[in-house]
Amino acid sequence: MKRKYLRTLAMLLIFPLVFIMLVPTISASSLPSLKLPVTVKLSGRPPTEDEDYTIVLKADNPEYPMPEGSVDESYNMTIQGEGSKELPEINFSSVGVYTYTISQLAGVNELASYDDKVYNLVVFVTNAKNGSGLEITVNLYLLGEKEKQDELLFLNNYEKEPSQEVEIPEPEDKPKEEAEDRFEETATSAIGLSLFALVGMVGVGTVVTKKKKEN
Repeated sequence: MKRKYLRTLAMLLIFPLVFIMLVPTISASSLPSLKLPVTVKLSGRPPTEDEDYTIVLKADNPEYPMPEGSVDESYNMTIQGEGSKELPEINFSSVGVYTYTISQLAGVNELASYDDKVYNLVVFVTNAKNGSGLEITVNLYLLGEKEKQDELLFLNNYEKEPSQEVEIPEPEDKPKEEAEDRFEETATSAIGLSLFALVGMVGVGTVVTKKKKEN
């Protein structure tokens, strides 16, 4: 009788412990999670070597759930070159409204115009209508706008690299200019001499005519 009582007591003690161990596991497996793809596109003249682009996910409240590896309510993800990548999943364990911002850090390439858009991410966590647990609804907006966005897209544009060719100045045609100057000087001198000779001849003719009249 005493042994039967001890067995019953042991089972009563073990059952709550097993239940406590199983409940968190079941709850964790049924938690809704969120994964967001982010796309980086390039235009213009991108560099031949892929650049790293940093996408920043930041919670508006330190109590909001974040992906593993987050620091100070912020998570940084790197996308190398043009392409898409998913942000790590975020698990939600309670009903509520959770808000985040998603942006891109500016790079260091002086020829690039980095997309500075800021997205507002709004996550609604509600009880499922069928009572199976929680469900989430995701809305995405651009900062300061009310129109919903379909994707997280950052477009970076690269300008054409400046030409490295050195422009060689055209040689000045000095001999031609000097010849023209000399020609002008010669022509001017010739005209001057002709006028001087003409004046002299007129003067001589006048003197000769005057003497003839006197004689």
